[in-house]
Amino acid sequence: MKNNWSRVPLGELLKKSDRWIRVQPNESYKLVTVRLWGKGVVLRGQVTGAEIAASEMLQVQPDQFILSRIDARNGAFGLIPVSLDGGVVSNDFPVFDINKTRLLPTFLGWMSKTGDFVDFCKAASEGTTNRVRLKEDRFLATAIPLPPLGEQRWIAAKIDEIASKVEEARRLRHQATEEGKAIQRALADVVLRDIKTRIQLGEGLFDLIYRYPTFYNIVFTDKGVGLLKISNLTQEGWKIQFDNPRDFISQETNQRFQRTIVEAGDLVMAARGATIGKTAYVTEEFAGFNINANLLRLKPNAAKLEGKYFWYFMCSNLAQNQFQALVTSTAKQTITVPKLKSIYIPLPPVTEQYRIVAYLDGFAEKVEALKGQQKGTTAEIDAFLPSILDKAFKGEL
Repeated sequence: MKNNWSRVPLGELLKKSDRWIRVQPNESYKLVTVRLWGKGVVLRGQVTGAEIAASEMLQVQPDQFILSRIDARNGAFGLIPVSLDGGVVSNDFPVFDINKTRLLPTFLGWMSKTGDFVDFCKAASEGTTNRVRLKEDRFLATAIPLPPLGEQRWIAAKIDEIASKVEEARRLRHQATEEGKAIQRALADVVLRDIKTRIQLGEGLFDLIYRYPTFYNIVFTDKGVGLLKISNLTQEGWKIQFDNPRDFISQETNQRFQRTIVEAGDLVMAARGATIGKTAYVTEEFAGFNINANLLRLKPNAAKLEGKYFWYFMCSNLAQNQFQALVTSTAKQTITVPKLKSIYIPLPPVTEQYRIVAYLDGFAEKVEALKGQQKGTTAEIDAFLPSILDKAFKGEL
């Protein structure tokens, strides 16, 4: 840090707020919370006074600094945004007014996103494993480097400018990824729409379409037979991902649900929830796994339907438009087997299906290669702003 920056205790710059208000049962309140790792102060929810356990709550206003007693050591702190003016928090979230004649809120906001500031909060927290709390006196005794207001203003403005460019880079990267997916979907549409023969899925295209309505008395184990769930179906491609956390069931439990033990070449589809219709193709790696009650097992009739061809069909707008028209809206969205069987699919001979799959796979490989390049770019983008913050608060910007 610059030698001419004095170090000033936070207690000289922050004053604890005491804007307590009495909660009224019939009034509505913006309940405020703080995300971990510098991700900001957000609205937890709009609640009535009757839903708040405490009789009094602390009311916040823009440019105050807030932190979580429990999770300050994990980066849970930040500035109150204008959108949360008048929001309320409990005593678990100390709120401080900033002495703006000495410290700019934007300067503190950016400083609080540095690793050094997180370390300050860790040092000010103590307690047992499950009861670690930030001690306010230790936090306020922490001295931070403090340049003059003019220099604070220049540093904050410079970081704002850089952060805006970083966010634009993230937006463009995300846009490129989404456009890749859209092109892949559009390509599937173009290929499929020219196929004149159309047949319903229920007309002998599958040897089995099945799911158990629920699993009774399921006991999960540390190892055994892998159990697939909706989160194992990626939306990035046709593959299954079985990463942590993993679910396993015993061989005995597995045998109770034999009709949903998947084989290579099967497909599994989300039958309930927000990602209904998400589909994955079962490779040899996952043969012998079972599925939970939120997934459908589909076993294609190999003489009529190639599994990956069906997966590409499910990615197309042609399939999705039919699918969404059939989804029932109850407490949770669901698709029933009879309704799924009523969907029409363009169906060339199996040999032609294989050719189409090979063609679409070739394009998918190019999309995956692009994603690989973008992952590297993402890592560089994500590392750039922390690097700038580190330099800024060492006086090296």
